[in-house]
Amino acid sequence: MTTSKAAADVAPRLSIDTRSVLQSESGWSLPIVLAPDLSDLARKDSSPTMSDDGQTQAEDAAADVPARALFQIVEQAKREWESIIDVLPDLICLIDRQGQLIRINRAVETWRLDRVETVKGRVLHDLVHPACNLPRCYLAFCIQQALTPSADSASLEYETFDPSLARHVHVSIRPAPDRAGLATSAAVVVIRDVSELKRAEQQREDLIAELGAFAHTVAHDLKNPLGLIISYADLLESELSKDPAGMTLEFARMISRMSYKLNNIIDELMILSQAREAEVLLTPLNMTEIVRQACQRLEAVIEKSRVEIHVPEQWPAALGYAPWIEEVWVNYISNAVKYGGQPPHVELGGAVQPDGQVRCWVRDNGPGLSPEMQAKLFVPFTRLAQVHTRGHGLGLSIVRRIIEKLNGQVGVESRHVPGEGCTFYFVLPAANG
Repeated sequence: MTTSKAAADVAPRLSIDTRSVLQSESGWSLPIVLAPDLSDLARKDSSPTMSDDGQTQAEDAAADVPARALFQIVEQAKREWESIIDVLPDLICLIDRQGQLIRINRAVETWRLDRVETVKGRVLHDLVHPACNLPRCYLAFCIQQALTPSADSASLEYETFDPSLARHVHVSIRPAPDRAGLATSAAVVVIRDVSELKRAEQQREDLIAELGAFAHTVAHDLKNPLGLIISYADLLESELSKDPAGMTLEFARMISRMSYKLNNIIDELMILSQAREAEVLLTPLNMTEIVRQACQRLEAVIEKSRVEIHVPEQWPAALGYAPWIEEVWVNYISNAVKYGGQPPHVELGGAVQPDGQVRCWVRDNGPGLSPEMQAKLFVPFTRLAQVHTRGHGLGLSIVRRIIEKLNGQVGVESRHVPGEGCTFYFVLPAANG
């Protein structure tokens, strides 16, 4: 037997279906071996049995050196591919026509489904969905469709949130036809975790939506006071020479108030930007001092409205970032003063919840808010005027962004009963937790 003849005889015995290929994203491809184990080619009887043509088996073995060499090449390629596929984060497997696992990579262990050594022969659907009782399970349906004999052997793609895996997944199934190309004998299944991609897409969509509302709100909130400043400045200029000092002084005061309002809006924009990007250290809060500073900033509003504000003597210990929490109190208290009853009555408080977190609140005596109105609050850049009341659109957006950045929650409670008002609250981690 010549070397070329031995090599030519090997290919049929390998039974490698070169039409069935696992294609990787890098463009490499791996033939799927559908025949019995290749190691059969390397086994030879040690006894020197005489063949029909008079040659001993030892002589045949010498001629079969190319077969053993080819076997070693294929085995080396197989090990290399296994090492490559095993390090991929995607769940990659080969299943037979019954949906049973022929091969699977080690992502089965990182996904905490089972050990790679024990899953061969198990049904893929049962491995991924061990407690599935859905009549139309997406995975069972996709596998069934891919393995159903048909003229269409294109890949099947499906993307969804999988509650069993607790992650968004993208499933790709490529049928692998038999050597005759007439029927599907196996399929390659790739399940990819796309949860991070989905989160990034959602954050991008939220950001785009916020930017549009942000531009509208800022333009509106800055344009009104600027228009008033320009008007009063024009009046001041024309009246300075002929008007009494009292009227001129009133114009100057109006310009000052509008300037302060503009400055507050700009400060809020800066805080909003910081709350998105900045990383701050959570420390125990001196809530008494923070509330005092907030009330001091609102001194003019408080004096003008003659509001009665009740502040507790003691506060539960909470974690946060003092400058941001001061801004939260300023927003909550100013809204309670402006939109409370007549005369306004505002109560501040704080308590430790059953879960150990600290809940702080501001309660007013206004008309309250309906459930529909409450659902629209804290939406980024939604103006309170859009829920049939008053206010401007940065305050509650800032409150929500700040508190969520500090690992807390915000909310509002109201029975929509006149005089009972609303309770706006925020929740922070406890300092001793």
